[in-house]
Amino acid sequence: MRSKREQRWLSVAAVAAAGAVALTGCGSPSAAVGGAAAGTGSQGSTGEVDTNATMRVGATVATSLDPIAAPEAVRTLMSTWPVYDRLLQVTEDGQYAPMLATEWTFSDNGSTLDLKLREGVTFTDGTPFNGDAVKANIDRYRSAAGSASATATAAISSVDVVAPNEVKLRLSRPTTTILNTIAIPIGGAMISPKALGNSDLATKPVGTGAYVLESFEPGQKITYKRRSDGNIWDTNAGKPAEVQIGAYAPDASNNAIRTGQLDVAQAGGGTTQLQSEIDSGKVIVRRQPTASTVSGMFLNSTIPALANIKVRQAINTALDREALVAAFGEGQAARVQPFPSTLPGFYEAGEKSYAYDVDAAKKLLAEAGYPNGLDLGEFLVANNGRMPAQAQAIQAGLAEIGIQIGLRSVDILQLTTEYSKSNAPGMFTYMTSASLDPSAWFTWLYTSPLTLPGGTPEAMKPLLVGVDDSSLSDTERKAKAEAVNKFSVDNALYAPLMQGVTGMLITPKVGGTGTGNLPFTPFGVSDLRNVYITK
Repeated sequence: MRSKREQRWLSVAAVAAAGAVALTGCGSPSAAVGGAAAGTGSQGSTGEVDTNATMRVGATVATSLDPIAAPEAVRTLMSTWPVYDRLLQVTEDGQYAPMLATEWTFSDNGSTLDLKLREGVTFTDGTPFNGDAVKANIDRYRSAAGSASATATAAISSVDVVAPNEVKLRLSRPTTTILNTIAIPIGGAMISPKALGNSDLATKPVGTGAYVLESFEPGQKITYKRRSDGNIWDTNAGKPAEVQIGAYAPDASNNAIRTGQLDVAQAGGGTTQLQSEIDSGKVIVRRQPTASTVSGMFLNSTIPALANIKVRQAINTALDREALVAAFGEGQAARVQPFPSTLPGFYEAGEKSYAYDVDAAKKLLAEAGYPNGLDLGEFLVANNGRMPAQAQAIQAGLAEIGIQIGLRSVDILQLTTEYSKSNAPGMFTYMTSASLDPSAWFTWLYTSPLTLPGGTPEAMKPLLVGVDDSSLSDTERKAKAEAVNKFSVDNALYAPLMQGVTGMLITPKVGGTGTGNLPFTPFGVSDLRNVYITK
């Protein structure tokens, strides 16, 4: 049974979940948040495909369709999956699978990665897809100074075209992260070599996908038409005649699903307000239980108070994660480490750290030199899904131990950049890296000034070495990753909250959403290439 304090904390969280949305801006829905409804867990229609249908999707819309302009991979995929195929893809159960590359092999010492390429594929401008196209694209990503693409492809020193259907990626060091690089849009999306030099590539993409661009309103709406040349290599793709992707705030997205204006949407605002439609079968919740999305508080250790480990530990101890999950995290799990349980190296024992205890949190704060509490200043909050409500609940919970924080809403697409420049004490958002590779998570969490302004702790640096070494065994890499996660938990570098996603909302006419049909879901969003509308 919960104590009175815990019950009050849960009540604060529930109130915030229900109505404290004043911080929410006009952002688009996110996959990485949940609601409080049970849902059906159904996987959509199995009816006859309507090849003349328009599929309407509610999702984040990019401001540029050029992968090198993207700050990260996940939301880029949500806007470009109809037009850009990648070299590899990530399956729903978190495995690499063929896409434009059909086979991949590391050399014995891990210094090269050989790729066999799919034959008979053409770009929508008629250019053949081959080894020269792969080289042209990867060379462009590598040379895009200052971009996320350049960072993602940094381990590639050169690309050799061995044959029309074979390339060899020469690596600067043995690293398993290269597989993730070529499976995400910012490193693996293939663009027609004829279009690479076009000044309008941001608004006129040319790929090997099943669709061509019809119209684009940056940040608002994209319309794709099925390519008419008949050269769709993936027989599971291109079933709807048209795909429309539009940006919706969470409540607007739920209303659009309810009224039939959308066919597919991420459950960014939770599902409580849709319960009657879910119960009646008018709306279906397609669960994504394997998602590795982690959300929580980023802590800026350049702020004097947050440089003190006891203050960071006090914050972690003051978080009633179970109450937060109950109020906000349908289908999610409480998390103490900013690393998902679905990847090798998850520190299981660490999840027993920082049990919710107000008195213990106050004691830690006093030991840190703040017996009367402190004011940390204004935290940035992603104006996305239920994150503002979570932040308000945590704001109230921290006040119980004497820590005051302010909250300011920021567009999620600009959040990390602003955080790195603003000297804010922290931010509320998602900790997720779009990767199946632990070392990519560690690069994002512990070496990027966008996420850890204080820089990598000196004692952590040797632990990061070799986590991605492709010449080591899986067991050896797993042990290295677990040591990194243990350090992170022990030193309270972050204050994570929960892992998982609610999933997608679909209407009964949506098909192709059965188990195994939604690639990329480990990262909380889906490549909808296999999804269609039925008659």
